[in-house]
Amino acid sequence: MTDRSGDVFYLNRGNRLSTSMARVSIATLAYAVGRRKDLVEYKATLGYLKQRIEEPAGPFGEYTLYYEAQALFQGDVDSWGKWNQNLVRQLKQAQQPDGSIGAGSPRRSPRRCRCSHWR
Repeated sequence: MTDRSGDVFYLNRGNRLSTSMARVSIATLAYAVGRRKDLVEYKATLGYLKQRIEEPAGPFGEYTLYYEAQALFQGDVDSWGKWNQNLVRQLKQAQQPDGSIGAGSPRRSPRRCRCSHWR
């Protein structure tokens, strides 16, 4: 379900389950590529993402970042630009001298990645 705030959630026996930036991003992207930008739900989910550009990806790490990037790019290129600049800054800060990005990155999962092109 999508509520007026733009949060997308599941119901379990009438109880609302936790918020997920991945779910919101996927819903936003689906509305955009499905050519349903006219829907109130699309505007709400895009607004939800734009208000939370600097929040960490959460437990789904790169999965969330993947869909968040696409949703913001499809919905508001200026917001995507801010989001992308923030992500690059955070990745540069987290990058180790050997080019790897460790578990200390605020927007990445604990896996290590060799990414020398972010230097």
